[in-house]
Parts: sequence; C-alpha cells; structure tokens
Amino acid sequence: MKSIKTPKGIELPLLNLKGKDYLQVAHRLVWFREVYPLGRFDTECVEATDKYVLYKATISVPNERGEYVKLADGVKREDYAHFSDAHEKAQTGAIGRALAMIGFGTQFAPELDEGERLADSPIERPKAPQQALTNEPYVIPFGKFKGKRLEEVPLVDLQNYSNYIINKAKEDGKALNGVMELFIRSVEAMAR
Repeated sequence: MKSIKTPKGIELPLLNLKGKDYLQVAHRLVWFREVYPLGRFDTECVEATDKYVLYKATISVPNERGEYVKLADGVKREDYAHFSDAHEKAQTGAIGRALAMIGFGTQFAPELDEGERLADSPIERPKAPQQALTNEPYVIPFGKFKGKRLEEVPLVDLQNYSNYIINKAKEDGKALNGVMELFIRSVEAMAR
C-alpha cells in the first residue's frame, strides 16, 4: 500500500480509489494534529430537511496571544437517498474540505469534486510549480506583501493571505498559477 510521510515522520496510508491516491479524512486529522495540536474544529448543521443535510466545519488555531484564528471553512451536503447516515457523512466531508483548504492532503483529495458521491473525491495530483523551494530567502513577488521575505511577515498573516488566494481562485473557477502555488507551498512549509 502506498503512503506519505508527514514532516515529523508519521506514515499515512493512501487508498487507491478508482486508480487515484486518496488520503482519508481520519489520516488528514492525524497530520493536522501533528502540526496544530491545539487546533480546533467547530461543526454545525446548517440545514436539515427530510431529503438532505448541510454541514459546515470551521478550523481555527491559536495565535501567539492564545486567541483562536480561523484558517478555513468547509461545507458539505449529503442526501439521505445516497447515504443512510447523511449527518455523519456530511460532517466528515465538511471537515475534510476544510483540511484540504489549508493543505492537509490537498493533493490527494481536492474536496470540490464530488465524483461518485464520495464525501471527498480524489482527482489527479497537481503538477509541482517549475521553481523549486531553495535555501535562499523567499521574497514574495506579488500582492500585499510584495517584496517582503516570508520571515518578515507574521505566520498567521501569511496563512490568512494564502487561504484568501486559494478561496479566491476557487470562487473565480481559476487554477493557481505557479508563482501563487509556490507562495502557498512556502507558507505551508514555514508552518511546519
């Protein structure tokens, strides 16, 4: 069975779903806890009818002052006709989507493709950006922090900006370009 290792060496198994690698939500949670042991998940049933339920999950982490800062939201709808325990499936799917939004298993489960009605369907892994991370200080080439090195900007601000970029691209239905993807990966690496 294929697997990936987290930055601290925990080996997480990948499932093969229809020929594609998939990291289950439970394993993404393990990875998240490794990085953010005090992170918080808040879930709520946003809507429940006799046909479906809609859940929202919010992930927050404490900043330097101990105040919780929201990193991402995920939303998932599930129909009772497709899954008898729609509440559990929708809640798990919402958590999985929120985790994918902040980089935990994103390459193994982009949460916006519902394919065969999975809670969080896998797609092909994205190609890595052309420029690789190096030991040279990374200078942000665009946006509100343009010209600054990553180390000059508080991590929580970088994470919030990274989430904004990801959400905006999804909202606009556009793929991230290599420069933005490199920025997001650099922020993720810094957070580890």
